[in-house]
Formats: sequence, structure tokens, C-alpha cells
Amino acid sequence: TNPTGGAGYPACALTWDLAFDDNAPVWGSSDAEQAKARTVKDYLTFAVSPIGQAGLLASDYAPLSAGLVATNPFARLGMKQSRGRRDLPSDWLTAADIDRLETTAHDCHGRYGAVIASMARFGSETGLRPGELFALDRADLDGGFVDVRRAASSPVREIRPPKNGRSRRVVLSPRAASAAELCPRLHETRLFATPTGRQLWAPAFSTLWRPVRHAAGLPEVTLHHLRHYCATRLLEAGLEAWEVAVQLGHTDGGALVMSTYG
Repeated sequence: TNPTGGAGYPACALTWDLAFDDNAPVWGSSDAEQAKARTVKDYLTFAVSPIGQAGLLASDYAPLSAGLVATNPFARLGMKQSRGRRDLPSDWLTAADIDRLETTAHDCHGRYGAVIASMARFGSETGLRPGELFALDRADLDGGFVDVRRAASSPVREIRPPKNGRSRRVVLSPRAASAAELCPRLHETRLFATPTGRQLWAPAFSTLWRPVRHAAGLPEVTLHHLRHYCATRLLEAGLEAWEVAVQLGHTDGGALVMSTYG
């Protein structure tokens, strides 16, 4: 029902905001205010791409009735909702997949493949963000820990603090430590570098990574997926959500880990 008792469009505020004039009140109290209402077509023409519009039906363009809106005219336009951990590639990546990525890195890049193989193993064990891996120094490894102090921002080619602006100390597993030891020293300070010993940025890494993931039969896998794999593995090992959040660099006490991985 209309909470104000006036005439108008008794639709929810969300529907009004999407389909009606932004300056019109949610509940029109006069014919003039109701006249401000735009049709669904007006909104779709403004907000949906031509390709998206081509897939719409004639019924999608029908003006909203002045009576109760019985159905949500935007229901079919909704984005597919994630089902959390069950939709993540980390749920189907296995230890064997990581081993295969390491092997194909050597096959694809020869001696330099040791760098890519080490990064794949290190990323899957530590859960560091790609930019954090690109900016990691050997000196950041301290016994059984990694000090995450910086990240490489590839779009602007700058080395910056980590995503949330805070450094953190995370666990360095034995397998991650072994991967770091096996990584060839190509840069004065960086653990991972380009074949010519320069700072590694995302575009260069993508070029190097593409043949590896295809050869491994995992064409969609990125460094972010290895990060998800790490989170899943830690949860399955019995760690609490807040502990996994610390490892990943989240500052919400584990809320995002819980909502993402369930």
C-alpha cells in the first residue's frame, strides 16, 4: 500500500530509483508528479548497452502501471549471484594442478621457467596479491614469515603500500620457502623479476603466464585464483576465518572470508 495515502505509483523505492525520474518523489501525490515517471524503456535505453538491449523482449519496454507493480521488471536483468566458495576456481584447483603449473612453467620457458614456477607455488602457499608478489624483496622473507610491505601498481607503474595501506607479517610455509630458494636471482632485491632482470609488472607477467596455464590445461587460472586456492586450503586445514583474513591482508576480522568461502 501507499504509505503516504496519496495517489501515485505504489512501488518500492529501489524500483522507483531505477525506472523513474531521479528528481521525482517516490510517492507521487499529484498527476504532475506521476507524469515525471519514465517508462522502463527510457531507463533501459539509458543504462543498458545496445548489445544488452538486443536481447530484451517487447514486454521489457512496457510502461509501468499506475497500480501496484506486481512483478519486478528488472528481474531478468539481474547479475548472476556468486554462491561463494562453490563458484570459485580454488574449489576445483588441486595440489596436482599446482604441481602441473610448476612443471609446464619449466617446459614453456626453459631456465626462466623456474621463476614462474616459484611464483605459482609461492602464491598458492601464501595467498599474496599479484602486486604484492611483483614487489616482494628477498629481504622480506624472515625465517618462517613474510613481511608484506609494498605492492606494484601496474597501471601507473609505481611501487606503493599494500592495498589497505598497511604492512603485515604472514606465515611462510616450508613449501613457499623452498620455492623462494629455487627462484633464480635475476634482480638485485626483488624475488621475482622479468627474464632481463627488471621490475615485473602485470602486462609482462600475463604474457609469460598465458602459455603456462594453457599448457597445464587451466586456461582461466590467474594469480588471483591461486590466492583463492590458498584461502580454501587454509580453511580446510582448520584455520579460523580471522586468521585467513590476516594472511590475505583483509582488515575486516574475517567477514569477507566468511561471505566468500562460507
